Amino acid sequence: MNAECGVMKRALPWIEATRLGLAEMEALPADWDGEGSPQTDPALVASARALLARLEGEALAAVPTPYVIPVQGGGSFQIEWDALPKHLELEFSVRGTVLCLVEEEREIDVFELASDNSDAIGYLLYWLMNKGRPDFVEVEI
Repeated sequence: MNAECGVMKRALPWIEATRLGLAEMEALPADWDGEGSPQTDPALVASARALLARLEGEALAAVPTPYVIPVQGGGSFQIEWDALPKHLELEFSVRGTVLCLVEEEREIDVFELASDNSDAIGYLLYWLMNKGRPDFVEVEI
């Protein structure tokens, strides 16, 4: 809620869609894939929700709506964006990290970030909407 005018501020469409996707991940039963995958770890969903809350204040209105997809076998999930020719995947890991895959015109970089690193993840979303290649290197965990 905006305290100055008492009006409830609506979340950005991509954030709302991501929250709905996270609720779907949270609702998945054990063995959701018929191959014994566990339920999604609630701590990972909480981590992703906290990240979204930190990103809400950023100037990221043009971010496309992502897909939220369960990862087979690990109780985790990933959030994927396609903004051709760019592609971004953030896989929330039970280790408390986010595995990032960044692809542009068949060039792929993969690295890990701390799941609370909203500055770096915000930068990746900004990159998705604009030109230029992120210059991240793998972060020591």
